[in-house]
Amino acid sequence: MRKILVAGSAAILLSACIPVGQTAGGFVPAKGPQGVRARLDLVTPPGAAISGELLAVSDSALYVLTDSAHVTLVPEIDSRPGHTVVLARWSVIRRLELDQMGTKVKDGTAPDWKDRSAMSRVSRFPQGVSPELMHRLLSAYGQDATVVLMGAGASPDSQ
Repeated sequence: MRKILVAGSAAILLSACIPVGQTAGGFVPAKGPQGVRARLDLVTPPGAAISGELLAVSDSALYVLTDSAHVTLVPEIDSRPGHTVVLARWSVIRRLELDQMGTKVKDGTAPDWKDRSAMSRVSRFPQGVSPELMHRLLSAYGQDATVVLMGAGASPDSQ
């Protein structure tokens, strides 16, 4: 009986030392201040897409930092040199994929609070973006306003 207890205790101790699931060493966002890479396939026009760093997540939209090399069929962004801060409303996102997290949005349906919270934790600004911080971000990337992707396309906005 004693041998069984010793063997059982040893097995429990050894299993506690073996990581199960995702570890910080294997999760890229845990290694630096950047947010995860996001790929957004847009509702219109067909084939339109952007990808970039996930900056922040809100109830109605998300912020992405992209550049023209990672934009397809969105002329308002495609024609801008360098990086662009974009606010994409959930309703314009046909599909959202986040590196190491999988698909979070399908067919323009906003994710539930649990998924938004998980996405927020792996964004560059998990606490959100205050107006002062947004102003500094836009200045750093030479923008006067955020490019907002809405149902009818993209437009500059002063968010």
